[in-house]
Amino acid sequence: MDYKEAMEYVDECGQFGMVLGLDTMKELLRQLGNPEKNQKVLHIAGTNGKGSVGTFLTSILAAAGFKVGRYVSPVILEYCERIQFQKGKENQYIKQNTVAELLTKIRKCICAMRDQGFPHPTLFEIETAMAFLAFAEEKCDFVVLEVGLGGRLDATNVVENVEVSILTAIGMDHMKMLGNTIEKIAWEKCGIIKNEVPVITYVQEVSVQRVILQQCQEKGTELFCCDFTQLQIQSQSMEGTIFSYKEFSDIEISILGENQPKNAALALEVIQHLRKIGYLISEQAVKEGMKLAKWPGRFQVVSAEPLIVVDGAHNQPAAYSLIKSLDLYFPKQKWNFIVGIFADKEYEKILEITAPYAKKIVTITPPGARGLPAEQLSRIAKKHCQIVECGKDIRSVLERVSTCREEKFLVFGSLSFLGTVIEYFNANN
Repeated sequence: MDYKEAMEYVDECGQFGMVLGLDTMKELLRQLGNPEKNQKVLHIAGTNGKGSVGTFLTSILAAAGFKVGRYVSPVILEYCERIQFQKGKENQYIKQNTVAELLTKIRKCICAMRDQGFPHPTLFEIETAMAFLAFAEEKCDFVVLEVGLGGRLDATNVVENVEVSILTAIGMDHMKMLGNTIEKIAWEKCGIIKNEVPVITYVQEVSVQRVILQQCQEKGTELFCCDFTQLQIQSQSMEGTIFSYKEFSDIEISILGENQPKNAALALEVIQHLRKIGYLISEQAVKEGMKLAKWPGRFQVVSAEPLIVVDGAHNQPAAYSLIKSLDLYFPKQKWNFIVGIFADKEYEKILEITAPYAKKIVTITPPGARGLPAEQLSRIAKKHCQIVECGKDIRSVLERVSTCREEKFLVFGSLSFLGTVIEYFNANN
């Protein structure tokens, strides 16, 4: 296959949907020679913050001289973004020709699996297998591995050589798949916990923390928790944040959002643990890695005139974090919202949380089968905001708002269309 054919194959494999379970994934990896076996993994599960924590960890380890492979989902800018490599300051996506080569190899193994009576792997399983193959070929020192959904039955949960299991903030999301209480969701995410592998967690709700502690006790593993009482924020503005945490002082980050210092503190807890078990990670590498870390779609300014901010907030916890960021950076100000949300999300609650900060809401339909029609979302929005408009599509909305130099726009609701917004303003700036 060439890359065009590989992308057609990816589209075809999308029909196999989302199936939680590990048997098919384990067989696919066996057919491929188990490329995941010797990879040192930092495994990250949680509802929100996985990408930010993964970004900080990757950047610090790369600054310390390690070659780091990173597996990301969902992607924002392009397909190859899901598999990344970084050493030093240079961050690279997997090359298109490598994608084509690896998917050709995987497709042959799937044919053999099918002949033996195994079900066809899902697209996420195929992409996860491709990531393991790529990391093995690149001889990565570390793999920063984000869970796709949940944890216990996620395709990434086949890894055995895990240095540390990391739990970011856990909240209500994907309830149809993971359970309708936060305790059930926490239990699913705790499925990544391995026997005697240390667990490092964000500060969670009491009921969630209880589930994590119980799972750690059952697996005989140590539990380390962030201590946000030791997080001291020295300055926090649209220019970035300077903070100190435990022995790490005067840390600068450029990723915006009121919650990002806490995500950074969780990453620092992991770095502290890696230092304790013998990895050489200098103070300079920590500071440099934190300062250079970039993560698109998280309270990202894509245009100054007009001011346009994009954010991936797509569930209740993220919506609360978004309005806290608005209060922090732009207190007592109203925004023009451009919103698109998937139909399987709690879109009414998300609007209920955020609408007090809107003077106008424009709704759009996100791409893909899961996208909630803009017309339906606008009917909900009218319950919470007086001025509501149903947008035709994201590009036509952007063409119109880009001429409104004195206004402020906030684009959020789904990561699926943020790449279009970012690319539009990159091209037009």
